[in-house]
Amino acid sequence: MQIVSLNKIRIDCGTQVRTKIDQYLVDQYAENMKDGDEFPSVTLFHDGVHYYLADGFHRYFAVKKLGRHGIEADVRTGTLSEAIIFALSANAKHGKPRTIEDKTNSVMICLNHVEWSTFSSAKIAQMCEVSVQFVAKLRRGEEPETIKYVDKTGKIRERVNPAKKVKEAVETKKPEPVLKEEVKPEDPKVDSFLLEQAHEAIDSLSKANQDLEDKLSAKLSKDPEHTERYLNELREENRVLKIELEAVKASRDGYQTQVAELMKQIRYWEKKVKKLESGK
Repeated sequence: MQIVSLNKIRIDCGTQVRTKIDQYLVDQYAENMKDGDEFPSVTLFHDGVHYYLADGFHRYFAVKKLGRHGIEADVRTGTLSEAIIFALSANAKHGKPRTIEDKTNSVMICLNHVEWSTFSSAKIAQMCEVSVQFVAKLRRGEEPETIKYVDKTGKIRERVNPAKKVKEAVETKKPEPVLKEEVKPEDPKVDSFLLEQAHEAIDSLSKANQDLEDKLSAKLSKDPEHTERYLNELREENRVLKIELEAVKASRDGYQTQVAELMKQIRYWEKKVKKLESGK
């Protein structure tokens, strides 16, 4: 074990298999660390130049939130590919349970890889710590029946996969033309949850379309493997930036709440002072 500077750790190279960072969990980890609780070391792979974070993203962001400069790490010698392979199943048996989206992302990383996509479903299932049937379904392009998500309180809940629901609806019934005036945002008959599902389905299809376009671009380039790796790095960098932006927004909201509370206290004491000055 050794202490590695956060500035030396690469988190933008495709080793983050989870689809998103749970900010609630990051805040909880930070509070526990501040109270002196000990956490397992994060896992890094070192290729002689870079340190790739393969396991421990929530711990990494918690340490970063506390303003610390280094983190205890289990450093292993290995390439970026070895770090990604390790990350595919890093949280299968410990840490925050993986959601269906996390497992799907893990498998899709393999299915979109130039070399790993040629592996058998059994091999990919072993790499990702999922069932062979799960890999086979994704390989055939089938959508999972349900997805899991983390609500605002940090609890893991399950709901019908909106992409699956919308796909089935399209296949079974053609949508009837709807006049603009018939559907209004303020109309109480419009189910907001269904609208949310539709938006999520659109986002999912847009992402799939973008992935196909990137894959086609990689295949048509002179160096497909290099191009695909570069595109993956750009997508990962964009995703990390979005995560950090969400963290900044959360901190901003927290500060705004504190300021509002302080303003209330100031107004309260101003009234007290006026009463004392007036002698009432």
